[in-house]
Amino acid sequence: SMWVVVINIVNPSHFYVQYLAEATEIMTLSKKINYFCSTKSSCFTSKDVVETGSMIFVKWKEGLWARAHITELFQRGFTEAVRCCPADQLTSVQVFFIDYGITETISIARETEMDTGKKGSAGAPVDVVNRHMRKVEDAQKVQVHSIAPLAIRCTLKNLVPHSLAKGWTQEATVEFKKVVGSSALEMRIFGQDRDSLLVDLIRTPNDQSCDTPLSVRHYLVYMEVASFYAPVVLEAKPLTYFHLPCPKTDVELNAVVSHINNPADFYIQLVENMELLLLSAQLQDCYNAATVANADDLTVCHPVVGQAYVACADDRLWYRAQALGHPGEGQVEILYVDLGNKKVVPVKDLRRIKDDFFALPIMAINCCLEEIVPRDGKTWDGSCTDRFTSLALQKVVTVVSVHPGHEHEPLPVRLFESDLNGPTANIAELLVREGLACFKQGSKTDDAVSSANEPVVWDPLLDPGLAAGDVVTTIYDVAGEHKEESLMCEPTLKLPAHLKELHVRVSHVQSPSSFYVQLTQNDAHLSRVRELLKDCALVETPDGFEWRTDMYCVANNKGVWKRGRICSDLTSSNIAEVMLCDYGNRVKLHISNLRPLPPSLIGSFALECTVSDISPAGGQSTWTATACDVISQFLTGALAVVTIKEVKDLSPVPVTLSCSQEMGQFVSIADFLVSKGLALRKRKPRSVVYKPSSYTEYQIKLAVPVISSFSGSCPNDGGRGCTFDCRYICLFQVKTTSYLPPELPELGQIQIRVTAVGDDGLIYMRTQNAERQFEQLMETVGERMKTLPRPKCYEWKSVQGCALMGSDLLWYRGEVVEVLGEFVKVQHVDSGLVENIPVIHVYPVLLCQDVPQLCLSCKLHGINPFGGKWQLDAVALLREILLNRTLDVEVKELPSEPRAALSGELFIDAMSLNTILSFHKHGALERCVSVPKALAVTSLNSPDEWKLDIEVLLLERLAEPILGSFIYPDMPQKGSQFQAQVCHLWTPNRLFLKPLEATAHLKVDGETLNEALKRANADVRNLPRLSDFPPDCPCLAEYSDGVYYRAKIVKFVSLEPVRVMVHHVDFGSDDTLPTSKIRQIPDQLLKFPVGVLKVKVAGFKPPSDNTEKIMLPYCPGWSLKATMEMIDLLQTSVRASVVACEPELTVLLYNTQGELVHLPLRFNF
Repeated sequence: SMWVVVINIVNPSHFYVQYLAEATEIMTLSKKINYFCSTKSSCFTSKDVVETGSMIFVKWKEGLWARAHITELFQRGFTEAVRCCPADQLTSVQVFFIDYGITETISIARETEMDTGKKGSAGAPVDVVNRHMRKVEDAQKVQVHSIAPLAIRCTLKNLVPHSLAKGWTQEATVEFKKVVGSSALEMRIFGQDRDSLLVDLIRTPNDQSCDTPLSVRHYLVYMEVASFYAPVVLEAKPLTYFHLPCPKTDVELNAVVSHINNPADFYIQLVENMELLLLSAQLQDCYNAATVANADDLTVCHPVVGQAYVACADDRLWYRAQALGHPGEGQVEILYVDLGNKKVVPVKDLRRIKDDFFALPIMAINCCLEEIVPRDGKTWDGSCTDRFTSLALQKVVTVVSVHPGHEHEPLPVRLFESDLNGPTANIAELLVREGLACFKQGSKTDDAVSSANEPVVWDPLLDPGLAAGDVVTTIYDVAGEHKEESLMCEPTLKLPAHLKELHVRVSHVQSPSSFYVQLTQNDAHLSRVRELLKDCALVETPDGFEWRTDMYCVANNKGVWKRGRICSDLTSSNIAEVMLCDYGNRVKLHISNLRPLPPSLIGSFALECTVSDISPAGGQSTWTATACDVISQFLTGALAVVTIKEVKDLSPVPVTLSCSQEMGQFVSIADFLVSKGLALRKRKPRSVVYKPSSYTEYQIKLAVPVISSFSGSCPNDGGRGCTFDCRYICLFQVKTTSYLPPELPELGQIQIRVTAVGDDGLIYMRTQNAERQFEQLMETVGERMKTLPRPKCYEWKSVQGCALMGSDLLWYRGEVVEVLGEFVKVQHVDSGLVENIPVIHVYPVLLCQDVPQLCLSCKLHGINPFGGKWQLDAVALLREILLNRTLDVEVKELPSEPRAALSGELFIDAMSLNTILSFHKHGALERCVSVPKALAVTSLNSPDEWKLDIEVLLLERLAEPILGSFIYPDMPQKGSQFQAQVCHLWTPNRLFLKPLEATAHLKVDGETLNEALKRANADVRNLPRLSDFPPDCPCLAEYSDGVYYRAKIVKFVSLEPVRVMVHHVDFGSDDTLPTSKIRQIPDQLLKFPVGVLKVKVAGFKPPSDNTEKIMLPYCPGWSLKATMEMIDLLQTSVRASVVACEPELTVLLYNTQGELVHLPLRFNF
């Protein structure tokens, strides 16, 4: 995670941030650009040419210049935008500020007309151009281009508009700006999509009474201006293409084979259709221009299965496509209708298709070779398909249609190789002659003939797409017979016939034993009820109407009318406790917010549930407050999947519930609570009855990790996968071995990269050689694992090594640790990471089994954890400082078993990890502590001549003397006045003053502070460096002018590289320096008092309604413009008048004319 400030918002899917850590770099860059623009050589002349895409300097604010890219140019005499233009011919320029994320249009012609007073004057004078723009000289390009753009484009992950028809509304943008404001936010990065980061913004609460951070994504969903991404299937008929008329039979046509699945499933494009080339050119022009202009009206948020779209392919060209399914994780499976191939692409690569591109039919015709069948009469083997591909793919062939094909079936054709003299060899005959296929009449049995005539599925379907389609139907499908009339007469919950994997929305959570859900399939019914409640709310409550317990009502809760039931009698102040029937929560409302509910609308869409198979931890009968808070925070408002175990007359209903976490994985709530130690699993005897007469054991012998090894069907299942009977469980007996053990390193120092830290404190790492092998391994696995294998019900007890699909949709090698119901706990053998994976994403197959495990496990040597094992906070610290870092390891002991953990000591920048853990009180060091070889000092004495004494140790301890702290000057008394100079400004009303009279002639031991510092700088090379960095430790620190001044240590800023923040006590400014620029301070310099006073300036405060866009990141109440103006007002010496000494020194500042310094600031803001 990173701390950022949002600087520009287009919508929640398109906004820009700046890293707080780059605040100093931003100020430095701004000063550098202002200096460049102050020179005459940066001005444009009539000979200069401005080009689209080039970088220039543009006036950002008055007195401030910024970097920008030219996105559009308009030249005098041209109506369309041009690519380049002379500087004196410019009429309008559109630029994009790469450091602020803002697009701005500069009208040169309009300002020229205002200056000259002549409309349509000939040409724009160059001096008008130079008011707004400056060129970047060649000598400046190196310095300017070396700094990456400081505005980072981001997208809130998996967030889409609340209304797909309206897109992102102004209300959504306003709510987004309201919640982020100008304060610093924590940005959590989930991935990258093109030029945008997929993130979530976390806002830290300002109220100290509430320490719960606020997720911006969850806030926008709660405010009902956005929704989390979920594929939908609309009732309306999707827009589709019309098909090309079938070619006439027995007519030779020239065509190009565009895509081949197998000889019975390939696609051709007729050569006579020259419109395809024109269509492709128009698609590129239209959608490339829309991408540059960020046209949101073409953006697709929820792909609809069967809908026509335009998709960007791997060659960065746009093609017409049709959505086929939703594999999940923001992906969509599409068919390129003009090519014939299928692809799984990100949703971001889809665009809405314009009506103009429906004019042409689908240009790819699905065909099959009429004359031949597979050799075995069932499936085509790879050799036949490969040979057919080499003969026909992307080549001009002659096609002859045999007879008209049926709808949704391939067109039977004959295919001939073609040259300038016409058709030559029949491709089907070539395949038969080479023994790769058989003629239909060559089949010897009727079964083979009949099987050849049946449609065969040549490629395995993408199971994630099918699963996503089922989910879509379950969530959004509303049957046609559910009309508005039935909604009015049946406004209550009715459970479906199938009670498994119901998609719900959690509306209210009390505890794991009592929470309420709404079935998403009832969303349309609930919306209809809400509309009817609005009409009911118009009917006033009759005079003298008496509200009693258990009466139903229409309740106005936060401006929304909802169905409710009164839970208790009214209080003396006419306050009623009402339970909202469709949500489950209780609220207290005044009776003025209640209306009678018609009997026809009495009902509820909320189902009270309880998590089954778990009980409260600690042997208690009730759930702890911690468990209730955790599950409430995790579930409230979330979309989940439930399976109802038993339908009971009394609430709550026992269910199993799974919910998606931040990484997009579904997690069982019961497993989640058990893993957190908040619940215990109920032990139940499990009896499994096998029916061997119906199924045969299916054993798999896995040798080579190829797709065919697990993409086939089970025996006796007819190619349809496993079918289950509610009375019997059929488990496929599968046995795999473990992967080869890792290659152990030799004793001594090696360099590694930490990949994971286990819950037991074991550190998993890869050597540099293993890192290279891992990259090659991932490439090999990615080439072999093209599709998701068909899931089956396996017996996991005999499975050790396996293949698993991670959350990034990539395949990894793993090992089964434990089976947890619908999940399998697996460990990545190449990284050591342990996680729970759904069983459908784990397969009992070995990938590259000849490659040993690439991950080594290591236990720390020379330190003993307190309590005999590493505690949770110690493991958290290890993960924070070690993960994904390259470190040095001193291997001490090798295990006797290659799979066991080796013993070693880790060093972070030459600092032992054991020392860090001991400093944080997580363990006790053993007596012998190692030093990395890079820092070891070889003794000049032989081992037989050691001199055992402690004199050297005493000298080392006295090498850095123990110094006192700085002396602070006497605090001025209330009402006193003194001349001062402002040394450093933190905010306009908080700054550091240097009293002029008190320090002008102050001498200690016959010399002033400046003389003492000058003497120390002359001998600074002989001053030792600091070896200990406690907070507030006095030191000498190098300033930006290369001179060492007095300072004190504040804190460590980073460990790699090691950088320390210091505070210059004589100036008030902070600086971040490496340890090489910090020296021990001579004790003579501690005799001088601190040179500045930290004061608060009275008489003004930050404006409550600030319209400025750029605010101080460390103090969002103040704008950068106000700070810069205050700096200008404080350039000369001032007179300070003390108005208060407690709780902090507060003064009024007067200029040389006796006026308050801040008055101009108040008038401007």
